[in-house]
Amino acid sequence: MTVPDIRIQQAVSGDIAELVSLENVSFVSSDGLLNRRTFGYHIKRGNLLLTARNTKTGELAGYILVFLREKSARAYSLSTATRFRNQGIARTLFENAISECKDRGIRTIRLEVRKENIGAQKLYQSMGFKLSKALPDYYGEGQDGIRMELIRK
Repeated sequence: MTVPDIRIQQAVSGDIAELVSLENVSFVSSDGLLNRRTFGYHIKRGNLLLTARNTKTGELAGYILVFLREKSARAYSLSTATRFRNQGIARTLFENAISECKDRGIRTIRLEVRKENIGAQKLYQSMGFKLSKALPDYYGEGQDGIRMELIRK
């Protein structure tokens, strides 16, 4: 797996249209799609909304949105553009988010993931996340989730 030339940075309002486009191709409406207003809110509020851009083409390769609290964080959404998948971008985004949380004194990061999304679970486990709770019907009837947690000392 080779990570392409990417630049990770905090999202700005000029990124919103591309973020919405990526959101719409990555998720289904029942997932509760993020829209222009929601992305704008998170940018203004100062939540951790990191983008990955290809340094050669400027294309948006992915993003991660993490809600920051005083002592903990919740990784809310992570997406990689189809043509950039399986190139290490999701891992790079998440590693940057974890580092940013650590710099802010945040030691606990939680996330929810679909029970059947084994690929994502393996990624999170490889970064130190542990299963913390089963979430029956979390994504709708018959669509179970699991909560995972990373605790840094």
